[in-house]
Amino acid sequence: MKPTTRNTYANTDRQRVLNFVQSLSPTPAESPYLACILKKSGLSMRDAKLLLEYVARRAAETPLQRDSVALLGLPSLPHSLRQEASQ
Repeated sequence: MKPTTRNTYANTDRQRVLNFVQSLSPTPAESPYLACILKKSGLSMRDAKLLLEYVARRAAETPLQRDSVALLGLPSLPHSLRQEASQ
């Protein structure tokens, strides 16, 4: 049986996610868990849930700043469009 080859792609968003997580200033207790998740080559749904819980907890404490969200490279809606969408 011929071994199968797997295409490998550079994870171009890994650094963006790392920068975003670091901009939220994880506590010393959170840092080891986040580091463990972010060093993996793939994320499980459990990992994704933990990351989302972390971001939600930080956002509940202090609103996320545009600068930190911009680190992810995600588009953001202008403030007026967000207000219209929420009405």
